[in-house]
Amino acid sequence: MDKSVFDEILRENVKDALGLDLFGYLCGNLYPNHYNNCSFANFTLQMMNNYPKHYEKYNLGKGSELKPQGTKPPKMASVASSSRFCYLALRNGAMALGGSGDVDFEHSCPVFGIRGTPPQMDAYIKNENIFVEVKCHEIFDFHKIKLSSQYYDLLFGDSSDFDFHYKPADAKKEFEIPRSEFGLKKDQTMVDVKQLICHLLGIKFHKKDVPATLVYLFFRPKAQTEKQRKELDDVFNDLKTELETIFKSVPIKSFVTKNDIKLSAIVQYSEVMSPLTVENMIQLFP
Repeated sequence: MDKSVFDEILRENVKDALGLDLFGYLCGNLYPNHYNNCSFANFTLQMMNNYPKHYEKYNLGKGSELKPQGTKPPKMASVASSSRFCYLALRNGAMALGGSGDVDFEHSCPVFGIRGTPPQMDAYIKNENIFVEVKCHEIFDFHKIKLSSQYYDLLFGDSSDFDFHYKPADAKKEFEIPRSEFGLKKDQTMVDVKQLICHLLGIKFHKKDVPATLVYLFFRPKAQTEKQRKELDDVFNDLKTELETIFKSVPIKSFVTKNDIKLSAIVQYSEVMSPLTVENMIQLFP
């Protein structure tokens, strides 16, 4: 299974659930896996009227999720948008994650000494110090573990909380960390490890002395055919294996132990993206 097939399953599930075809965003070209212009405008208007705080965060966020990307549709118009999933799953709260109080979307977590756009957490629940990273069809992308030289000391310096065996030869150049440092094979690329490293650093400087939890939230659609079900089983079994390997690897385990950060990964298993509940939630890790 690839990203296009996954997106098609999501699109057909929405069409079946609603009994309507709301897809086909026109923005120079026609984008069949994006909600059409009218449907997305209504989605945005409902967010603005019913969830104004959430609308403000997405509208002003670094990801520009609600705005067209040049000649491309807004990211949130995609049927497989992780930000759309995050909003629909958590807009009414995060009780299924053990969180109470409001959820803050597009939450910034600056890393001390690092220039540029700081790590952006998809959601943050302040009361329990829970950080949420949400993924949808990004698991089908290839992710390199490449960082700029300004991360060198944080990862390999004497005071680093990571316990890497590998060390780049030149501290002043961009470097790529071998996948083997995290126990991964070359073809295990579903998880964006570079982003995980940056998010963990952001959480470290954000949390201060309070325990924190980083939750990965994925979406698995219900299959329409037995063939699709088996393919999705394979995809999410591979994802579970890769996550366990990374989370239990020496560098990541060392960092989260030293900084009192708990790692968790869950899947929402549903026909369409919907509020996250205990009933539609499957635990991947631990």
